[in-house]
Amino acid sequence: MNPTIFIAKQFLKSENNFAGKYTGVVAVIGIAIGCFSLIVSMAVLNGFETKITGKIVGVEGDLRVEGDHISKYSLSSLDSIVEIDQYMPFISGKGIALNSENETAFINIKAVLMDSLLKFYTLGHIIHFEGNYINSAGQIYIGKSLANKLQLEVGDEIRFVNPQSMRLPIGFPLRVKGIVAGIFSSKVLDFDDRYAFISLEMGRHIFSMSDGFNGIDIRCKSDIYSNKMKNDLKLIYRNIGSITSWDDQHLALVQAMKLEKKAAVLVLSLIIVVACFNLISNLILIIRQKWRELGILQVMGYSKKNIKRIVFNQGMLLGCLGCVAGTLIGGVLVWFQSSMGILPLPEDVYFMESLPMNLSIYEFIFVPTVAIIFVSGASYLAAKRAILITPINAIKLEK
Repeated sequence: MNPTIFIAKQFLKSENNFAGKYTGVVAVIGIAIGCFSLIVSMAVLNGFETKITGKIVGVEGDLRVEGDHISKYSLSSLDSIVEIDQYMPFISGKGIALNSENETAFINIKAVLMDSLLKFYTLGHIIHFEGNYINSAGQIYIGKSLANKLQLEVGDEIRFVNPQSMRLPIGFPLRVKGIVAGIFSSKVLDFDDRYAFISLEMGRHIFSMSDGFNGIDIRCKSDIYSNKMKNDLKLIYRNIGSITSWDDQHLALVQAMKLEKKAAVLVLSLIIVVACFNLISNLILIIRQKWRELGILQVMGYSKKNIKRIVFNQGMLLGCLGCVAGTLIGGVLVWFQSSMGILPLPEDVYFMESLPMNLSIYEFIFVPTVAIIFVSGASYLAAKRAILITPINAIKLEK
C-alpha cells in the first residue's frame, strides 16, 4: 500500500480525533445525500419524460407529414421504406361539436381509417359502445373530457360543423353526424378535451375533400430512425408540405423538460458543494490536531509534496466513501422502483400508477464523477494548508 494512503487512514482512525471523526462523518453523509438526491431526481425526471414522450407519440406518431393535398398515390412511397413500422393518412381541421341540446365545444377533428384507428393510436382506456352494430363510416371516438363537457355517453348522437364552410356560396355550414362508438381517456395534455376521431367518409364531406389527405402520421420501428426518416421524407414530400417530429410539434414542452432537468442538477449539486466545504473544514481540523505528527514526518525525510498527498488522500477517502454510498443507495432505489413500483402515485391526479424512474448507465456514472471532481478540488485546497507546516512550527505549537 502507498505509505501516504496508509498514514491518511491511520490519521482518520486515530482515537484522539473525535472532533475530526464527527465532522468527517457529517461531510461523508452530506456528499452521500447529494449523490443520492442527484441520482433519484435525474431518474424521476427521466421517468416522467419517457412516460410523457411515450404517451404523446402514442396519440400522434413519431413523424407527421402535412400538406394541403396529399395524393393517395404518394402513400406507396412509404411502403418501400423499411424503417417505417406503420402510417395513418388523415384529414384534419377545426370544427364545432354539438350534442342533442345544441351545447357546443370548439375542437380538432381528425378523420382517419376507423378500422385501423386503435391499431395505430394508443388512446388509453376506452369505453366502447356495446349496443347494435355501428357502421365504421358512422363511428366517432371522442375524449373523456369532451364527453363530460357535452354530457355524452357511448351510443349518443353527436354532430360536427365546419365553421369555415360558411364562406361557401350556399351559405350553410357543412355538417356531419354520427354515433359515439367510444370514449377514450389518454390523459395526454389537452387531447381528451379537444380531439375527436371520425371516419374518412365524414372527413371528406365536412372538409370538402373529394380525395387525398392533408396529413400522414408515421410510426417508426425505433426512435433512432426518426431523424433519418425526417430527412428521407423531406425528399419524398418536398413539394407537398412540411415534415415534423413529435418534439417539433411540442417544442415548448421539450425545452421545458430539458430546462427542468438542468436546473435540478444544478441546484442539487449545491448539496455536494456545501458538503465539500464541510470536508475542507474537517481536513483542516485534522491537520491542526496532527500538526506534531506531520512535523515529525518532515524531520524523518517526508517532503512537503508527500505531506500534501497525505491530506489529499484523507479527503479522497472520505469523499469517495460518500460518493459510493449515495450512488449505490440511489441506484438500488431506482432499480426497485422501476422494477416493482414500490412508490405509488394517485392515478386520479397523475396519469400513471407509480412514480416513474429511469436512469441510464451514463447518468449513473456522471453523478459520482462530478462529485469526485468536487471532492478532489476540496481536498486539494485543504492539502495546500498542510504545506505550511515546518518542523520548527510543530515544536513551537507543542510547547
